[in-house]
Amino acid sequence: MFAWRIDPNKCLLTSYVPKKNKNVLMLSTFHEDDDIDPESREQMKPSVITFYNLTKGAVDVVDRMKAEYSVTRVSNRWPLTIFCALLNIAGINSQIIYFSNTNNKILRRLYLTDLAKQLSKPHIIRRSKVTSLSIPLR
Repeated sequence: MFAWRIDPNKCLLTSYVPKKNKNVLMLSTFHEDDDIDPESREQMKPSVITFYNLTKGAVDVVDRMKAEYSVTRVSNRWPLTIFCALLNIAGINSQIIYFSNTNNKILRRLYLTDLAKQLSKPHIIRRSKVTSLSIPLR
């Protein structure tokens, strides 16, 4: 089953049922037609699903990178869970941008350590100047 949204926001919503009681919904702004992939034979997969299956390797790589060095903690508070997930993605994105701008390939662990130090440095300097705090707290 296919659904479209007309201009200016072209979208294709695809519903595909590969097995009984399993429905896959795919929203795409890249695809504009309801092609069925001829190579999928009797499965009759939409081309949107086939394209996703061919390009989903990047999602697996990001999931592995997030799991390797994660700031996520067990919490019943959903805002904290979302915040930690966004921090994980921001760390990966910033590393990709850093590598592409500097061509300096350092280990991910070292990059994240340096990033944490650089982000906390202004706060540490500002806090050290507060004279009303005791010395151990500065």
